[in-house]
Amino acid sequence: MEALQGIVVRAVDVGYGHVKYTLSHKEMVSEVECGSFPSRSPSAVGKTLDSGLVKGRDTVVVSVNGGEFEVGRGVVDAQDTHDESTVLDNDFCLSDDYLARLRGALYYMMDRDETGAKYFEGDTIGLLMVGLPVATFRNEVLRKKLKTLVTGRHELPSGHSVNVERVLVMPQPMGAFFEYAFSCDLFDTLKEQINLIIDPGFFTFDWLMSRGLTPQDARSNSVKRGMSAVIRDIATFANEKESWNADIGRLCQQLDAHFSKGTPFTVFNKPIDVSNYIDAGKSVVNQAVASLVNSVGSGQDINNIILAGGGAPLYLEAIKKKFPHHNIVVTKSPVFSNVRGFQLAGEQQVLIQLRNAQKTSKAT
Repeated sequence: MEALQGIVVRAVDVGYGHVKYTLSHKEMVSEVECGSFPSRSPSAVGKTLDSGLVKGRDTVVVSVNGGEFEVGRGVVDAQDTHDESTVLDNDFCLSDDYLARLRGALYYMMDRDETGAKYFEGDTIGLLMVGLPVATFRNEVLRKKLKTLVTGRHELPSGHSVNVERVLVMPQPMGAFFEYAFSCDLFDTLKEQINLIIDPGFFTFDWLMSRGLTPQDARSNSVKRGMSAVIRDIATFANEKESWNADIGRLCQQLDAHFSKGTPFTVFNKPIDVSNYIDAGKSVVNQAVASLVNSVGSGQDINNIILAGGGAPLYLEAIKKKFPHHNIVVTKSPVFSNVRGFQLAGEQQVLIQLRNAQKTSKAT
């Protein structure tokens, strides 16, 4: 569904670990094409905005409120060893770093595919879907500020710009719900049932309980027990056990790449078996799952449990132990589940509006 009567729908999930974004969705039965890059935005002092992609690495320089930031797929190569652009803060979505990363995603959206064709014509996105952690989403004032921040024209490098006409904000786990419901053709069934969607992200461990599309706020929440805490505990333990005396920040980056992309984990040019140290992160995982159980209960009224997010493999075993009577469904490519679901939800929103407009037109 590349366009809905000329309305371009796109989605961005600016996470604490990675920025995920949609590039195209040619038809409803096809998969949503996505891209991603590390959620980092180091200062780009001395680089020019009209340079477009920075020579030697796949990044782009964007301007936000007079500052220049380097973002993109190769941004890890732009970081100093002690880079501080990893933002782990509840107000992250209103920061210059957030907007820089979002504009990096917009830049890639306006790029060309492998055939040389543009992902969409023109310079307007009719509806842009974005997400927030569950606990942050509850803050109505923050949601409104985010919509205002993202709506409107964004100036991009190389003389490009894109106009975002409308923005919808969703709780991040709801994206996984839509992705699973539509990909498995279960939407009509799931919208009548009680669903628990669990999303271990980089900074927060989120869960959303819903009756169909209606969230149950009292049984939904976020805790700061995401992958970043797990990775740091593993890195610290391994560093001490092996007496590497390595930089913890850089070890965490390497472990993040290992878990999210399957990149081999090597220290001082030696391949390391991460499974030897994985138990060091179990305390964080167990704390996160305990908070989940305290919130949702034993689960006897839950019809479906859906697990998404980049940390899904590391949290699955602990979740199974707490919910032994359920089949835990792990979404396909869980890293992209939320942003794919945002895309599908946005398309449905536009379709409903178009149908309602047609009915109104016929009635008059």
